[in-house]
Amino acid sequence: MNRHILLILVIGAGLLGLAACASVPPAPELVQGDAWEYGLTAADLPAGWSVSEQSAQTAVDLARPPDPAVTGITATLPISVPASLQNVQQIYAARYAPPEASTYADFTLEVLIFPTLADAQAGLSAEAPGEGWELVAAPAVGEQSQVWRYQAPLTETTQGLYRVDFRYWNAVASLTMLGGADVLPGPEEPLRYAQIVLGKFTAGADPAALRELRAAGLPDVRGRLLSQTQLAELDPVLGGRWIISDQYLGTWTLNEDFNAEAQVTLKRLGRVAGYQLYLVKPINSDEFAQVAGSALFQQVSAYQAADKAATGLKAMVGLPGALESPVPPEVGEAARAWSQVLKSADGSQIAVTEISFHVGQYVATVQLQSPPLAEGDNQKVRLNDNLVLATELAKTLAANLAR
Repeated sequence: MNRHILLILVIGAGLLGLAACASVPPAPELVQGDAWEYGLTAADLPAGWSVSEQSAQTAVDLARPPDPAVTGITATLPISVPASLQNVQQIYAARYAPPEASTYADFTLEVLIFPTLADAQAGLSAEAPGEGWELVAAPAVGEQSQVWRYQAPLTETTQGLYRVDFRYWNAVASLTMLGGADVLPGPEEPLRYAQIVLGKFTAGADPAALRELRAAGLPDVRGRLLSQTQLAELDPVLGGRWIISDQYLGTWTLNEDFNAEAQVTLKRLGRVAGYQLYLVKPINSDEFAQVAGSALFQQVSAYQAADKAATGLKAMVGLPGALESPVPPEVGEAARAWSQVLKSADGSQIAVTEISFHVGQYVATVQLQSPPLAEGDNQKVRLNDNLVLATELAKTLAANLAR
């Protein structure tokens, strides 16, 4: 299944600037970051542990009917959403691998973001692991919590299996740990990790970039990105399959994330903050020839003034190794474009189009990559198909930003 993203995504230093100092309006009591922002990282785990798997799902993914043409992705999604997931906005799931020869066997985490406190309360109240699990007394975590122990058969007394579910505002987390009875005699260890996740909720519920945008009188730019629903409408071939990449999850881009030299330019340009998101379209190899794009990068950066955004567009680096188009598509108030067949790290040929443009106080980018091209493919035709779809996506993103 094709979920490869060619790493040729470069955002130039000219994109960035410093937000003006201003009093920040109080944020509502909601966890407003993405679900994956609150996951455990390798730094939160003992030496030798690693993040072995991760994935992100949205409400659109959960509502998508099974697709027999795709195995392992949409075909495994539930036909109906269980009560514990009603109205959920995002789900982040991660699995952590213990060191070899460890008596730990498995450790997983799920983080769910709901739109309201009431939805999260209902979701946690409806949660139950199933047959064989029983509630046990344990210290409370967050605002609402429950701890479960799996009752092993009498012949299996050498293992411990515990699960901790808790809620903080509109976020719910679930941690499940399996290991030998010597390391898991009780739920203390998963409870300790639950406290780490809780600390991430309390410290990062209101992301710094979102505070910067509010202070500048600007909206949450995540709501202006191309949605999965829009992609399904705009992409004529298997457009309903677009999902968030599990390799490169969406992230805020603050000015201070860049080097000191770049920040000088950033302050002059007056960039406030931005967000970038990677999506992929899982397809089988026999579908490659039908599809114009299977990996999509999109980003939006907000500026303090429209004229600074126009300057920011001129500072964009563009697509490395590709010539800039002398006649870019008409997108937004001004646009720049690069479109070329490039060689990926594994040696395959991929058609890639990048279109950057500005609309008012925003500079945005759409980069669309095709699946690997076959030897007999007409590269000119495949590149044109890629360019046509990328242009439609860029125009819709521009309309989102203009509203």
